[in-house]
Amino acid sequence: VLEEIKLYEDTPEEAALDLYDSLIYADHGLGQPVLGTRQTVTALTRAELVAHAEAHYRPEQMVLAVVGDVSHHQAVKTAEKVFAGMQPKGEPGAHRRTPPSLEARSVQQHKPVQQAHLVLGTRAPSLTDADRHVAVLLNTALGGGMSSRLNQRIREREGSCYALYSFLNTHTDVGDLGIYAGVEVGQLPRTEKLIRREMQWFAEHELSDRVLSRIKKQARGELLLGLESLSNRMLYIARHMLYHADAPSVEAEVEALEAVTSADIQRLATRLFVEQPVVTALLSPTDS
Repeated sequence: VLEEIKLYEDTPEEAALDLYDSLIYADHGLGQPVLGTRQTVTALTRAELVAHAEAHYRPEQMVLAVVGDVSHHQAVKTAEKVFAGMQPKGEPGAHRRTPPSLEARSVQQHKPVQQAHLVLGTRAPSLTDADRHVAVLLNTALGGGMSSRLNQRIREREGSCYALYSFLNTHTDVGDLGIYAGVEVGQLPRTEKLIRREMQWFAEHELSDRVLSRIKKQARGELLLGLESLSNRMLYIARHMLYHADAPSVEAEVEALEAVTSADIQRLATRLFVEQPVVTALLSPTDS
């Protein structure tokens, strides 16, 4: 794990995204690096690991997902044999689930890197939010792929940076939508201005029918192609059971995407990019 931490620290893009997480979620657990730090990993004891597993890996909090050419009866029989020794322990302990309030914060960190690595972002719908499918399409139109506005307007037309994309993180009770750009230091002010201009564009305009149709096809294709992988399908089933407490329906997901309108996307963009604060994380060369 310590070697993996070093690997991420030596990857500027990952370091910038970790910096962004620490801003968007402040001192909440979601703002902490998943790998931990050298201090926390080194200090961890076997007794603490065992206690954590016993407290959280419990039958009432677990979902077993099986995919492939398998017998449901045999899967249940095997699960009963393997997990028979696990006993429910009642209600789990309280978790701090409510993220801190969002503020328009900025942070800059210097490292021996060649480019500036900029991340802008704000809070977005959660996995259980009624607008979660709207958020998927907004992210797709904004910076999801080479035909998105960020890539077409800033990368292709303006030529101000090469690496540029948006991303959507969704959790059970909160989410965030961010934009990453790897850019030469001299192009940084101009690039950030162009990115903010595109964010504002989505709040002021409805997508055309042609663009809306394209991003729906793209989102639907990504969903269906992703489920061609058995491991992805397994995770899809398990997560849906954990988050929504029912069996997933791919058809229902597709229908929900198809039901989104251009007005829905503009409404959500206004909420995210105009009515809410935006945080800015910057990892820049040491001598900049």
